[in-house]
Amino acid sequence: MTTIVRIDQVDYHFKLLRNMEIIKFSENWNNGKLNLNAFTTIRLEQDKYKVREKYEIVYAPNKKGFEPIILGYAEILAINRFKLGNLSEGMALIDTGYSKAECENIIRTMYWNINNWDAQWLSLIFLKYYARVAYAPVKELGV
Repeated sequence: MTTIVRIDQVDYHFKLLRNMEIIKFSENWNNGKLNLNAFTTIRLEQDKYKVREKYEIVYAPNKKGFEPIILGYAEILAINRFKLGNLSEGMALIDTGYSKAECENIIRTMYWNINNWDAQWLSLIFLKYYARVAYAPVKELGV
């Protein structure tokens, strides 16, 4: 069950969870995956992503006039490790809503500084919200 946190409760929750890692999203792929109770993200493999750990989910679009907002708090349920050459049509579709070829291009563009994709591990991360925030602009929280 997902808890909805009212805007007047956000500051309290933020103070409780301020040591929590943040996962930022600049795009809300697949027609709004971040609005679902469970969602995925494809990221470069990093030690900070751990199963059963909880994260603050922030939507921070790189668009003029849009302020970052806290969408809620989610737990990582599973992580599937893979290399870009092993990206499947299903993985691409569920995460971005695009074909494998288009998703590969998106990943290569997002991580433009990676030179050797044959050696680079990626993570398909499965998350589920346990608390949602109705609306919480990050600037109002002093972040």
